[in-house]
Amino acid sequence: MSRLALLAAGLVCVLAVTQGTHARHDNFGCSECHVMHRSAAEGAGADPLWSTANTADGLPVFTIYSSERFDALNTDIGQPDGASRLCLGCHDGSYGTMREGTVFRPGDLAGSHPVSFTYDSSLAQRSTGLKDPTTTQSGLGGTITRDLLDGRSKVQCSSCHDMHTSGVGQYMLRFEYNVASGTDVAFCRTCHDR
Repeated sequence: MSRLALLAAGLVCVLAVTQGTHARHDNFGCSECHVMHRSAAEGAGADPLWSTANTADGLPVFTIYSSERFDALNTDIGQPDGASRLCLGCHDGSYGTMREGTVFRPGDLAGSHPVSFTYDSSLAQRSTGLKDPTTTQSGLGGTITRDLLDGRSKVQCSSCHDMHTSGVGQYMLRFEYNVASGTDVAFCRTCHDR
């Protein structure tokens, strides 16, 4: 990485912290989740600028989400990867970092929304309740694919939560949503028909 690119990345981190855009993660700084370069061993296909410091914390295997309807879609869901793996480095329930009453228990993602599966047109066609992410607007300026999915068209924690900004809803959600009421389904209907 060139010196100019390193300087730009550092400047983005400094500006993000000084402008208050880190929400509740600002007390950790950029280096908790990011590194300024990758090793040659990680290769070009590695996730960009991610630190692995918090991803190997003794919970390498999670109980993943499963339901009759979801399982029937035959997705590629497996162990968390990408941004979700990074988030779960701290938010896996093992260190008391989750709020009381959370759906997470140490190593158990069975009660949460599924993550780390491909959400594309093919999945939408197999489902009676999902919108096509390549053509459906997200409400954030582009399509679901562009605004909410990772570079591999996967749903991750970062699909719904924005750790870099204050967000507009509770729990750094990208949309208004009152978790306690459970009645505001507009957020869920971004991707779901029902």
